[in-house]
Amino acid sequence: MSRQKERHEPLTALAALAGSRLPTRIRRPLQSALTAGFDDALSGATTVVDYFLRFAPEARSRIQEAVAWAEDVLSRTERRGFHTIYLGSDAYPALLSQIPDPPLMLFAEGDVSLLSDRRMFAAVVGTRKPTELGIAKTQEAVRALVGEGFVIVSGLALGIDAVAHKETLDCGGLTIAVLPGPLDDIVPKRNRRLAEAIVDSGGLLLTECPLGEKPARYSYVRRDRIQAGLADVLFAIEAGANSGTLHTVGFSRRYGRPVFCPEEAKSGVLGEGVAMLAQETATVAYDAKSLVDKVDDAVRHSRRTVAQDSLF
Repeated sequence: MSRQKERHEPLTALAALAGSRLPTRIRRPLQSALTAGFDDALSGATTVVDYFLRFAPEARSRIQEAVAWAEDVLSRTERRGFHTIYLGSDAYPALLSQIPDPPLMLFAEGDVSLLSDRRMFAAVVGTRKPTELGIAKTQEAVRALVGEGFVIVSGLALGIDAVAHKETLDCGGLTIAVLPGPLDDIVPKRNRRLAEAIVDSGGLLLTECPLGEKPARYSYVRRDRIQAGLADVLFAIEAGANSGTLHTVGFSRRYGRPVFCPEEAKSGVLGEGVAMLAQETATVAYDAKSLVDKVDDAVRHSRRTVAQDSLF
């Protein structure tokens, strides 16, 4: 890390978090600067308030409140020993930075080196009320993916998410749980021990929700976009027609990330939502024998596409 970068890093982290509380017209220039590169992020501003005032001089009071709030959150986060990762920093996941609306700030507990772009990521998602077949198909996919070196990404929800995390740990793999709420208030409460096990096993808890905040209904959809943005590929195992899983699928499609579902889904035994996906030509349907070859091909193509898009 250069001395200039190290000197400005606290200011940039503060700006990223404060910016997340400000209107889009004020936040957007910072997002563009952080995406373009660290050294130009604050463009020579001596304080974060001064930086934001360039874009909205009439909003001084609101900007000052956002910066004061961010200072308090960062202080409490540091005292708890959690990590902060802002857009444009070395630790920020490369794939996530490519989506149209990346989080300006992430909070993490565990091993942040898991976010390295040298790793491959597979999101595994599905219904909160899985069938025995859905559980078996989740375990089958996770075992194959862990065997290929993938980090498993899911949302710590009841059902398929929890099965994916648990199976990863049972296989000796690494997993990232993307949370809808803050690190100091894990939801659902029933999965708090699972969250602890993920961290203890070398995994990671990740969220854009600051300490002390409560997840709102929209928080779950925003969590879904992070899961999709982190992952090279998405596995939708089981879901009904109105399942929240389809939000994650929609984000994956938008970001150009391949979507997989079990071959059996075509018959409807894994829910109407996944059955509809399985019939779409853009979905990769797989069986146990073809999974590894298909996912390897998909990741190579996906990474090549993301790399090309980042040039424009």
